[in-house]
Amino acid sequence: MSDESNSARRSGLTGLAARVEHIFEHFLWYFRLVIVLGVVGLLMGSSVVFILGVLETTHLVGNFFATLWINHLHLPDESGNGLLSYNELIMAVIKIVDDFLVGIVLLIFGLGSYDLFVSRIDPALNQTDIRPDWLVFGSLRACWERSC
Repeated sequence: MSDESNSARRSGLTGLAARVEHIFEHFLWYFRLVIVLGVVGLLMGSSVVFILGVLETTHLVGNFFATLWINHLHLPDESGNGLLSYNELIMAVIKIVDDFLVGIVLLIFGLGSYDLFVSRIDPALNQTDIRPDWLVFGSLRACWERSC
């Protein structure tokens, strides 16, 4: 039997109503592919944030060594003469870590959305699991039984 006749019999619809239902269900099913646009946007955003993090890291390392060179291996408590202070160093490191964490979240969300709504990611299925055993579980029950 065809999918259309199964659908019509299941819902008790006949004729035009069954055809409309069939077309609408196909539309809904293929509309999920719109998510690919969001996934591409998330991956591009992740790339931009990673590049920004690398540039900020490079800039910070350059300023750090320049300050150490000028101040004879000492970071001043307060900024002056365009040099890097200890507080500015700590704030810049926190900002860089934040940039990379946002990039990771965007990447994970993009990959997860694609895998969940569009298609399984074949290279991920073919790869042996690189996670440690304590991080891998299939259900909460399995985790509870292993005392995770």
